[in-house]
Amino acid sequence: MDSNVIIASLGEVAVKGVMTRRRMQRALLSNIESALRRWGVSTYSLRIEGGRFYVENINDIRKGVISLMHVFGLEKVIPARMIAFDTLDDLAEQLGKLYGGLVAGKKFRVTASRVGKHDFTSIDVMRKVGGALRRLGGIVDLENYDVEVHVDVRDKKAYAYTSFFPGLGGIPEGTEGKVLALVSGGFDSPVAAWMMMKRGATVDYVFFNIGGEEQRKILYDVCCTLYCLYSYGRDQLLWDVEFRWIFPLMNTVPVSLRGVYLKKAMYLAAEHIALKNNYKALVTGESLAQVASQTLQNLVATEDGVKLPIFRPLIGMDKKESIAKSIEIGTYKVSVKSKEFCALATPHPSTSVKTEIINKYIQETNLLDTIKTMIENYSKTIKLSQACECEKIIQEREEEIGKKIKI
Repeated sequence: MDSNVIIASLGEVAVKGVMTRRRMQRALLSNIESALRRWGVSTYSLRIEGGRFYVENINDIRKGVISLMHVFGLEKVIPARMIAFDTLDDLAEQLGKLYGGLVAGKKFRVTASRVGKHDFTSIDVMRKVGGALRRLGGIVDLENYDVEVHVDVRDKKAYAYTSFFPGLGGIPEGTEGKVLALVSGGFDSPVAAWMMMKRGATVDYVFFNIGGEEQRKILYDVCCTLYCLYSYGRDQLLWDVEFRWIFPLMNTVPVSLRGVYLKKAMYLAAEHIALKNNYKALVTGESLAQVASQTLQNLVATEDGVKLPIFRPLIGMDKKESIAKSIEIGTYKVSVKSKEFCALATPHPSTSVKTEIINKYIQETNLLDTIKTMIENYSKTIKLSQACECEKIIQEREEEIGKKIKI
């Protein structure tokens, strides 16, 4: 593809109010620069004009396109050819040279848009360029076409392209408040964290380790995948809490209640960390009735007394949907190695635990004291920028995406 510029169009950000749009555009500009650098684009210039970002003078179009496909807030990523022209005839001649071989013997159409003062209209552009390509062997067909040539005229420049790639949509990461995501390494919780990043949240992670080093390794790999591929607004933190000290307490709780007890212990521990570090909400990968601890009654019992909002982006999704999303975002190949460690603690779970009953066991086992001890003495905070091998993760992702698209 003969391209020398990348155009990235805004999605939802474009319809925000003036002040909000400006704030989000500034954040997106910074995130784009961070993404380009992380993906190995060393030379480029970046500007915003008319609600679009233009990456010019870029040394690697392919890396640039794939990197921007991983930035929240962008709707389309377009590898294009920038053409300076004097007259409409001049533009049509240049586009004929550029695309004549592509459309020869094929059905095509031309679409055009125009900004600035010209002695021609957008329809004139379509007719003139279409005529030039028809003379070079193309067959005009406005309905059943094989190739669509887009021409975007901006004053004395035109941006031409025949394909584009979908962006992630959403709003720029880091433009909303801080949230703390409870992650285990399985399919659901990383997808939930990703979905909150898509909505602009500043996401950090908390990991309550009950599975030992095997679970820890998988969890770190999952968090690094999310950080390296999608987090460009700031460094992400991982709170790593050794949580197996809770097992002696659970031995005093009826077997049928242990799943809810363990889940509530994690909520309370996450809340303890969140309140001390200015997080505004907790995030989980729970889906209604997916497992025993996620029935409506058990969710009510689990979150009772938790002061912070608990966001559950997957609440209406089934397992197949969350797995499909994990494949799409690149966490599946790590999460598929994970075991359901929480399920091991509850062989015969109750699906309808009364709030007052679980709260009674919370008090009788002095759970809050144990949580405080675990966090203060058996936890650590990790900066993912220092812990993750982003170059390796990005290279693997680039190879994966490169098999699906032609750039």
